Amino acid sequence: MPKVTFDFSGKVALVTGGSRGIGRATALVFAQSGANVVIGDVDPVGSETVETIKRDAGEAIFMRTEVSDEDDVKNLIATAVKTYGGLHCAFNNAGVLPPTSRLVEMDE
Repeated sequence: MPKVTFDFSGKVALVTGGSRGIGRATALVFAQSGANVVIGDVDPVGSETVETIKRDAGEAIFMRTEVSDEDDVKNLIATAVKTYGGLHCAFNNAGVLPPTSRLVEMDE
């Protein structure tokens, strides 16, 4: 099977929950594919993901972000745009539990 490669050169990718697990792995792949990566997470270990990206000649920033807080999310997006001039894609990995209900029934 051929290796799939992505070209995100010149793009800005936002990853919530990018400190660990799937979010971290996704942030690293975005960076390896040329994207400037913005990581938002409540876990400050996200700064280590940024260090890894920069060590491999990529570009990234970390912001402590609580995705259940509208102002935190607005600030995260504004910082991405201010820092890198735009926002091209978002990997919304962070979750908020509990309660569990249908998305349409949830408030902010």
